Amino acid sequence: MVDGERRRKAYVPMALGSGSRSVFAVSLTKSPVVSLRDGLITDHIMVIAALSILVLGVGYVVTQTITKRIMRLRDGAVEIGNGNLSFRIEESSNDEMGTLAREFNRMSDRLNEKNTQLEEANLDLELRVSERTEELQ
Repeated sequence: MVDGERRRKAYVPMALGSGSRSVFAVSLTKSPVVSLRDGLITDHIMVIAALSILVLGVGYVVTQTITKRIMRLRDGAVEIGNGNLSFRIEESSNDEMGTLAREFNRMSDRLNEKNTQLEEANLDLELRVSERTEELQ
């Protein structure tokens, strides 16, 4: 103890070129080391907290974006499923969601074409039945 403060001491024996020996000694008080350690701990806690907030914020934004796009796809699928074949899902990107939207729209177009063909075939069939009925009378 020096001046009422505890000290850390380190000794290293040294051999000098002339064959004599000596000792290298270092003596430090604990307070600078402890305050440095405490400062580093505080800095690390602050960095970890800031990074955690950043990661949570980015995660929230990404989750909301993906969720909104999935909800639009779901709403479009429900509209098309309810028979509204003129409904179009917004194709805002070239990723998997955009591909799904394009395919839903394409499927809706094809269903609409098939319905039109079916209606035309039905009208043609009604006309034939009417003609045959007249022939039989």
